[in-house]
Amino acid sequence: MANFSVLEATIRAGVASDESFAIASGISGERYSELKYNTTVLDVYPSDYLVKVQTALAQFYRDSKDKPGQGGAGTPYIIPTPDKTGVLQEGNGGFVVTPTPAASNDTRFFMSVRLDNTRVIRDLQKYLDEVITHLSSVDGCEVELSLEVSAQAADGFPQGTVRTVSENCRTLRVENFGFEK
Repeated sequence: MANFSVLEATIRAGVASDESFAIASGISGERYSELKYNTTVLDVYPSDYLVKVQTALAQFYRDSKDKPGQGGAGTPYIIPTPDKTGVLQEGNGGFVVTPTPAASNDTRFFMSVRLDNTRVIRDLQKYLDEVITHLSSVDGCEVELSLEVSAQAADGFPQGTVRTVSENCRTLRVENFGFEK
């Protein structure tokens, strides 16, 4: 393997598939934390756990039973078949259940969040993974994103900065920008 990025790309592709595996950031007892399956993952860390599909689906199913109408309504789950002792066994077959999604009258979502300017990429990725991807997956949903920037300099901005930022905004076709006194 050339480097970690080759492994990382392979893991991202596997998690995006519904056939390969899931990924989790940790494990506590028999429960995986931040378990992701059949979804886009942009960051993979060496400390992450690869989880078998059957194990991930069983956890999702248990979670959906614990919280009716939450976490996967309408998503099919494979329920493992218990063995002779009543223990759920991976690879022991199973059957597929598709829960009925709860009806919702919610037609609009909005969100405003302040980002840490030293960790913008990480924060944006978190909101993309945890919020925007889910909204975008809804049929007929139109997601509009915008970026708002506000900067203040107590002693004023240097003329070179004003010129450079203004030229860059025009080049990038920023709709609304300007400096104030």
